[in-house]
Amino acid sequence: MSKHSMISRSRSTGRLALRRLQVVLAVAFLGFGVGFLFLPAMAADLGRAGLTPISRLVLGSAHLAGGLALLIPRWARFTTFVLVLIVSGSAVYFQVEGLNFTALVPTLLVFVLLILGVGLTVRRRVDALI
Repeated sequence: MSKHSMISRSRSTGRLALRRLQVVLAVAFLGFGVGFLFLPAMAADLGRAGLTPISRLVLGSAHLAGGLALLIPRWARFTTFVLVLIVSGSAVYFQVEGLNFTALVPTLLVFVLLILGVGLTVRRRVDALI
């Protein structure tokens, strides 16, 4: 196997892994958005966390918009970093309110979003060099 074909194979594997991560995150955000807007159990959880119905509407809509934007390749990198800011704010809010376990999910999402954002940025720069 030539060096060029090994590099090409590695690049396509990396692209596929990033795309899969992008889709998984989009599905997660879409799922949270639908849950925040339409599932009474999730609405009750948000109410216990101190969020008003208007806050729940904004949060659910933001999750739906973020999930859809992650599916659009041209917007994915920018969306990733915007979502990092929004989800980080949620994690800090839950932590300040003393809802430590509730803060775990947004904290993990921030970590995965950062991995995706950095991966998309590196891939873009590598593609520009070649």
